Amino acid sequence: MAAGLPRIGFTGDVTIHEGYVQTVDLRVHERTTAPDGEPAGDPVVLLHGFPQTGHQWRHQQEALALAGYATFAPDNRGFGGTDKPLVRVSRALLAQDVVNYLDAKGIERCTLVGHDWGGIIAFKTAIDHPTRVARLALLDTLCTVWSPQAVHGFWFKAAGRAESFFEHHHRAFIEVLFGGRDAAVLGGRPESPWPVPHGARERPSWIDADDLAHYVDAFRDPHV
Repeated sequence: MAAGLPRIGFTGDVTIHEGYVQTVDLRVHERTTAPDGEPAGDPVVLLHGFPQTGHQWRHQQEALALAGYATFAPDNRGFGGTDKPLVRVSRALLAQDVVNYLDAKGIERCTLVGHDWGGIIAFKTAIDHPTRVARLALLDTLCTVWSPQAVHGFWFKAAGRAESFFEHHHRAFIEVLFGGRDAAVLGGRPESPWPVPHGARERPSWIDADDLAHYVDAFRDPHV
């Protein structure tokens, strides 16, 4: 098991390798697994949601590897250990990131899985580059239109606001969303767009202290 990855839920039969791959314009942090023997099918590429990294797929990677599939879980542009160039993004750019990643890994076609923000990227990838996607799975995500009720999607478009927020509230933000901390610590609009009800909640059973620490560290510095 790669250093820093929690062992909760793992049998220990699968090793998740963490490292970096250079695409044509990004240094991408990735987590990969290899099947024991001949692959059962196309490699599976997993695109994480917000506010996660490829770390979110660790249990699915093990299950898929045991089923005979090679898996690849990159951190999306701007997240985790992947480069964070100071440029405005578009869905077309993010879809191209996926294609560039496939090229760098020598993957002609894949099963593409996306959750939340990663689902938006995965859908655009399949629409723009259909020959590179054999199968598409979308979890809890949008495909085209952003809902006006999701204010944070528009808040991110205000230059510098998100960077300033996470610089000051990265720990509290993760502990509120994932750890059950009282959301009052985040303040209100316009500094924070997150409509989380105030009051402490129980920490979900699916996350532990190591996972919380991982995501806190991932959002610690918006430029690194």
